[in-house]
Order: sequence, then structure tokens, then C-alpha cells
Amino acid sequence: MRSVGAAGERVAQISGRSVSSSRYSAMAPGSPPVPVPSKDSSSTACVSGSRAQRSYIRRAAARTTLRTMPSTVMGGPRVERVKVLHLISSSGVYGAEKMVVGLCEALPQFGVEPVLEVFDNRHARNVDVADYALSRGVQVRLLPCGGRFDLAAVRQLRRDLTGFDLLHVHGYKANLYGYVASRRKAPVVATNHRFDTGPQNRFDRFVLPRMNAVFAVSDEARDSLRDVYGIKAAMTIPNGVDPRDFTGVAPSLNVFPLVGMVARLAPEKAPHDFLAVAAAIPEATFVIVGDGPMRAELEAAAPTNVQFLGFREDMPGVYASLDVLVQPSLREGMPMTLLEAMASGVPVVATRVGAAADVIDNGRTGMLVPPSDVPALTAAVQSLLRDDHGIGQAARQEVERRFTVDVMARRYAEEYGLGV
Repeated sequence: MRSVGAAGERVAQISGRSVSSSRYSAMAPGSPPVPVPSKDSSSTACVSGSRAQRSYIRRAAARTTLRTMPSTVMGGPRVERVKVLHLISSSGVYGAEKMVVGLCEALPQFGVEPVLEVFDNRHARNVDVADYALSRGVQVRLLPCGGRFDLAAVRQLRRDLTGFDLLHVHGYKANLYGYVASRRKAPVVATNHRFDTGPQNRFDRFVLPRMNAVFAVSDEARDSLRDVYGIKAAMTIPNGVDPRDFTGVAPSLNVFPLVGMVARLAPEKAPHDFLAVAAAIPEATFVIVGDGPMRAELEAAAPTNVQFLGFREDMPGVYASLDVLVQPSLREGMPMTLLEAMASGVPVVATRVGAAADVIDNGRTGMLVPPSDVPALTAAVQSLLRDDHGIGQAARQEVERRFTVDVMARRYAEEYGLGV
């Protein structure tokens, strides 16, 4: 993975935009200018927005009529081509980022001209997804942002929407900025990658019901959007991968037997359960691919048969090396890791959360266990290490049939209003 600084410089050069933000920005036409902290100011000065900013968001939401989704997002007759700006704020290249980049790669064949705009957050700078998207041939822009609600960034995003037919937002920060910036400018749709009502997502209750369409990556998230937020027209569009990326790849790790976990090292991924499984199967080698806030804690607690690989740029080769992939998560949306491993022909053991049950036919294309059930996880891994019973091959065929990036992109293009 390239350094953040190098990635930021490269993207800034390609997008032709300076990464510095304006010092002042108006909240709405006729409003007085609101100062944005300068570079030497503490980024916490605008972490949650001033009282005036929060009040503005709520008033804007209250004034906006709840939108009902038409037969297509654009409304009216279907069109032949549409320009779509995708917006995301990211802390690395994880599942949602891979989905967005893959979608942008696949959409042009269905008449969509996509551009990916990435928040360049000064308080926690990470534009790795921009660098990743560029490496995949996706057109990228940066959106400089001085805090969690930077009104200068709202104004810049509104200008960036000029010439686009649609804004497609991904994640709670993009939801808020996209909603405010797009009003009376362009239709806006959102993909909910994992339903969450935590404090970071507190504005979703106001802005998501007022968007032109809301998509979920799992039926579980779709049902939560309908039941909790009242978005009755929320629909599921499953994630997809390109199976060709994982076909005929040589293993990059020469260890046998090898059990892996690929995830951000955070509590909701339950990495301690993975370590417990490793301790129960000392004859196998276990690897954790990924990084996150829990890494030091996990390294201190890990048994001797566990290795930490960090981020890898050779993921197809890593998957080709695995005998079993374990996903012990407590919460999920629709994990790209599951689809990538299945596309590689790797047998998967996953907890029954998020879209895992939508993707895996238990006992045929993978194995499902209850969350937090270490004995069940251990037994499933031991069973697959003895004999995968053709699960890996069946999993690959299932992805090729139902969960390709082309299937996903076609669904989104249809909802954009394209006759594909």
C-alpha cells in the first residue's frame, strides 16, 4: 500500500485540484459566511458542527418533502447515457471501497459515465481508495474537507455536481454532505453498506428518507431501513466481484494447512474469536490480513501459530493460498471478503450476520455458525480442513452465477434509468 502522502499528491495532480479548502463558505443562498478553521486550527473545532450548522441541517430536512422512489431514479422515460458522481469518505481500502471502485469500473458498459469523488479529510487523512481507484482506471477527484461538517466542502461538492445527472453517496458522511449539496441541483441516491444507528450515523434518520432512492447490500439492512427509518421503497442490490481477478492465480503463501481472516481489526469483526479458534487448532497456521485499531492488542494475545500480514496488494494470491477463510464478525453488511474468497474457490466459515445467509447456502457453498460461538467456529474449521466436500468449487460457481460485478452494475444502471 502506498503511503497516504504519496497517494494524496498523485491524486491531487491527476484531478487538477488543490487540496486546500476555502476559508469561508455560505451555508445557503443569502446566509452570512461561516468561518472554516484554518490549517493551524484544531480539527475538533468543527467535529460535530456548530449549533447553527446542526440547526441548518435539521431545518433543511424538515422543509424537504419525503421523496418516493419512481420506477427509475431519474424519473420519466429511460435514457441512453447518464453521468454519475460517486462520493465516499474512507479510512482505507475495505469492503465498501472495493465495492464502489468495482461498480465504477463496470458501469461504463451499461451506459454510465462514473467519477469517484473522495473526501480528503484534513483531521484524519487517508486517500488510499483514490489511489486504488486510479490503479483500476477509474476517474478520481478529491474533495478537501476541514472537519466533519465543513461548509466550504459542501460548496465545493455543489460546484462539482455541475454536468452530472446524479449523485450516488456511500456512507454516513457522504450521505450528509451529498444531501445538503445536491438540493435543487441533482437527484441523489445512497447505498447503505451496513445499517448502523450509532452516533456517527445520527443524521441518516433525517437525510436518507429524503433521497431519491436508497439501496442496501443485504436484505437485513434493507429491512432495517424500512422498519427503523420508514424507507418503504428501500431495495437490495447485492455486492459483486469480478471472478476473473481470482481465477488461475498462483498461491503467494507457501504454508499448509492455512486458515485466514481478512478484515479491519476492529471489535465488530470479533478477531479475538479467530485467535481462540487458532489456539484450539495448533497444528494449522492462521493468518490475519488487514490492519486496524486492535492490531497491537491482538498481537500481544495471539498464540504462536498466528501471523499478522497487514495490508497486502496480492490478495488473489493470498486467497489462493488459503485452505479455509473464517469470518467471525458480530455485525456485517455484505462482506466483499466472502465473495472474493468464494470466487477463489476457498471454503468459508462465517457467522450468520448481515448478508452471510443471503450469500452462503449452509453446507453447500460454505458453513454458517452463530456469532460469538467459538466452539462452532472451531468445529466447522476442523471439518473443512479434513475435507471441504466440494464446498470451494460450489462457492465459486455460486459467485459466477449470482454475485458478479457485472450483475451488480447492471442492477444499478437499471435503477439510474438506463434501458439495459
